[in-house]
Amino acid sequence: MKTYILTRDRSHACTLHVMGEKFRVPMLFASDQYPAWPMLTVAVTLLLEYFDGDQQAEFKAQLMSRALVRFLSRLGEEWALTEDQLDEAVMTILISGQTAIVDAANDICLEYLGGSPRPRPPQSANAGN
Repeated sequence: MKTYILTRDRSHACTLHVMGEKFRVPMLFASDQYPAWPMLTVAVTLLLEYFDGDQQAEFKAQLMSRALVRFLSRLGEEWALTEDQLDEAVMTILISGQTAIVDAANDICLEYLGGSPRPRPPQSANAGN
């Protein structure tokens, strides 16, 4: 089982270690300006590894990266995350995303069934010229 470990140095550069494999070079995520978004890079890296082999892995990673950043930020400055914990985080993000889409679709259907079309904004006198 893999374990992802994030450490930071005095300059707030992040290093992501992947334990549980034969050999892996640690990935250093440094930023020129603090505070920047090294956590976004960490999240995309984790998601690309999670979706490795899937079709459109890059697209999925980009879509879910900000939600994973929020999850990782709750873990603190430095953390260790197992493969199972990453799997649970991704599943939670997917379920909450599906719920948000279904809720939005239900809101649209309710508005349509209510028969209350939104009024059009008034057109200016010069709009046709």
